Amino acid sequence: MDNSDRWPLMIDPQMQGNNWVRCMEKDISKIKPTMDSKQITRILKNCITMGTPLLLEDSEETFDPMVEPLLGK
Repeated sequence: MDNSDRWPLMIDPQMQGNNWVRCMEKDISKIKPTMDSKQITRILKNCITMGTPLLLEDSEETFDPMVEPLLGK
């Protein structure tokens, strides 16, 4: 995760990586697909402006259209 050129993507069916990331980053924000779009917008805006880490949890094959441009970078 520390040496990647882009944002790391982890496929983590056993939740070991998720637990590791949570332990490494104490002030991490989390987004789940079940959240309201207003909450997702607020969390994304805060993470981008403050530069804090963000964890997308329980994602499916596709993401929310609001998150797609960020993942494309």
